[in-house]
This record gives sequence, C-alpha cells and structure tokens, in this order.
Amino acid sequence: MRYILPVLLLATYSSVWAQLTCEDEFLLSGTATLLGECIQMTANTTGQQGCAWFHEETDFSQPFTHVMQLSFGTNDAGGADGICLVYQSNSNTICGLQGGGIGALGIPNSFIIEFDTWQNSEYGDPVSDHAAININGNFNNTIDGPVSLPNLENGNQHTVSFSWDPATNTYTVVLNGSVILSGVFDIINNCFGGQPLAFWGYTASTGAATNLHLVCPGLPPFVVADAGPTQVIHCEGSPITLDGSSSDTGSEFSYQWSTLDGNIVAGDDTLMPEVDAPGTYTLTVYNSVTMCESSASVNVEFEPLYAEIESPPFLDCTTGEVTLDGTLSSSGNGITYEWSTSMAISFPHQATMPP
Repeated sequence: MRYILPVLLLATYSSVWAQLTCEDEFLLSGTATLLGECIQMTANTTGQQGCAWFHEETDFSQPFTHVMQLSFGTNDAGGADGICLVYQSNSNTICGLQGGGIGALGIPNSFIIEFDTWQNSEYGDPVSDHAAININGNFNNTIDGPVSLPNLENGNQHTVSFSWDPATNTYTVVLNGSVILSGVFDIINNCFGGQPLAFWGYTASTGAATNLHLVCPGLPPFVVADAGPTQVIHCEGSPITLDGSSSDTGSEFSYQWSTLDGNIVAGDDTLMPEVDAPGTYTLTVYNSVTMCESSASVNVEFEPLYAEIESPPFLDCTTGEVTLDGTLSSSGNGITYEWSTSMAISFPHQATMPP
C-alpha cells in the first residue's frame, strides 16, 4: 500500500491534478498524522492543530482543479472547529492559529477556503456550519460568503473541489456536487504579491470543542514503467530488442525511450525498441487520462563473444568417441554454436554444446 513517513504519497488525476507529479508528498506538522492513505488533521480532543502542505508549489498562471475528501467527525452540537483548504506563498511548513483560527488564521499571503463548524461571532459566522473565503490570514477580510451549509459533522466524507482559471481570474468551490462559492478575484496580485506560485494544503484545529478532522486527497493509480532486465550486446552494431512489456498498457498509455550514450535503431515509441549499442536506456510511460508519467531505466552491456574448449580427455578406445566441452564459451539468448574440423571427424551433435 502507498504510504508516507512522515509524508503522504500523492498521484495526479486527469486535468484536476494537471500540475502535480505522480508520486509526491504532503509535509505534515502539528497534530497531523497518517491514517491509511488519508491525513488525520486533529484527533477528537482539545487544543489540536494540524497542517499539511504539498511540498511543491502550484502555478496560478495555469488552470487547475484540486479534488479531495473531507471529514469533520461526528460531534455535531459540540463539535469544532473545521478544516481550511489554503493556498499561500510563504513556505510548506507554516501554520496559523488554533481554535477558531482553524489553523489558518494569521497565515499571510494566503487564499483560504474555510469550512467552519463552529460559530465565532467575532468573524460574523452564522449559527450553522458554513463556508467562506478569507484572504491573507484575516478572517474578517472575507471576499466570498459565509454561506450556510447542511450539517458537515455527520461522519461522512464530503467531496470538495477547487477550480482556478487564470484567463478570467475565476475561482469555483464545489461541495458534494454543488457550487457553493464562486467569483472573480485576482488571487495572484491580491494574495501572492504578484507572483503566481503558491503552496497548497490543509489546516484544521480544535479548541475547547472538538472533532476528528480528516483529509483524503485523491490518489489515482501509479503509472508502472518497467524497462526490463539488463541486456547484453555481443557484437558491435548487432541490434537487440529491449523489453518494456511489464509496463502499464492500454489506449491511454504512450511510450518513449531515450538514451544519452546508446543508440536506438527503431521503435523508440513502443514497448520493444531495437538498440545496437551499449548504454543506459530510459523508458517513460505517460497516461493521457491521469496526466501521470513514470520512468524506468535498463543497462545494455557489451560482452564480446568468446569460444573456449576445455582440454579433452584421451580418445576412448572402446567407443572411439570423446565428448568435447565448450560450456565455458559465451551463452545467452540468440547465441548458437557450430563445431567444425579440418579433419574427417564426425560431429553427431553439431549445433549443441558440447558435441
């Protein structure tokens, strides 16, 4: 099973993960811990604060959608405080304030999508569970919402997506299939100081009221790239076939072989290319549906052919035959053997070793 110690492996999925590599990680801090392939942001106890950040930045100059599952626990009437999806241009280790700050309050240079399960009157919260967008670590600097939501603290996983289109500066937040927040806002200039790169992740916290908060980023299957076992070339310029057949296959997959020190004769976009020189060959497998790719390499070594015959014993006068031993000669796929002599001697096993 995929795991993280102390990071969560993440795979990209379709255009929703178009900016993420296939096997990357979330960096955890505070009370954030692993729970299977999800991140437990807080336990159901007081004074918790967890943060989890993807270790590479997202580029807001490109369109993207991030999708995740959020769970807010089962403590409804006395449960708190919620989960925030945060984009910020500071670092992948920062955390804000706990309790009503939901781990995001006080994080500068930030775009915060807040899912709040507790009413904090100082921030103008409604009584019900609600969502809002706050910027630059200030929960009183709200650009959208708050909007009242059905009960989130029902033990269920809630599907959340955030989409961004830089062509129109449009954002959209979807909860369980319904758009709950959307608008036009220049995030790059108003939150990130004019540069487009930002870390993204999650924050959550509890105060005197508690709940178990869980985040599950989507984890599509990894792309399998297998370049096969080490191969040997015995004759310079004589082609051999590499074997990538253990890689993922299907209409969604494409293949590309490359080398810096060898030579590909044919089939560089297939699983079985022909090569005719020693070197390191790399196979890259790309999934056009998930937009994931993975690579694997194989070494091709040069080993010249050699023939060696062990010194034979004396001719057996009883049978008139002797067995010659050529087993120390080169062996392997594609190698054949032929014995010959200038004398009139019979070789009953001409194509074998020994005759």
